[in-house]
Amino acid sequence: MQSTLYRSLHAPVGLDLTGPASTSVVVHRVADAIAVDDNSTAPSPAAVVTSSTLDFLAWSTTRIPWREVTQVTGDVSFAASFLDKLNLKLNLI
Repeated sequence: MQSTLYRSLHAPVGLDLTGPASTSVVVHRVADAIAVDDNSTAPSPAAVVTSSTLDFLAWSTTRIPWREVTQVTGDVSFAASFLDKLNLKLNLI
């Protein structure tokens, strides 16, 4: 999807999604790839991004700016370097 996105992930970033299908995970770099792990097994995040699941669908696909609908705690610069590059594409069939 974004083969070089791992380059913008300079430290682990937590993702805390609230609402329907809520979840908490940590996104982190593993060599030249990105892993998404449960909080209990992942490295400690440098920043945590909190968002509703509905908003996540919009900002992670760049339909709306992530800064408008998220709260970031911790090192915002680490989160921003990753989130500014993130653009998930949804393939709806």
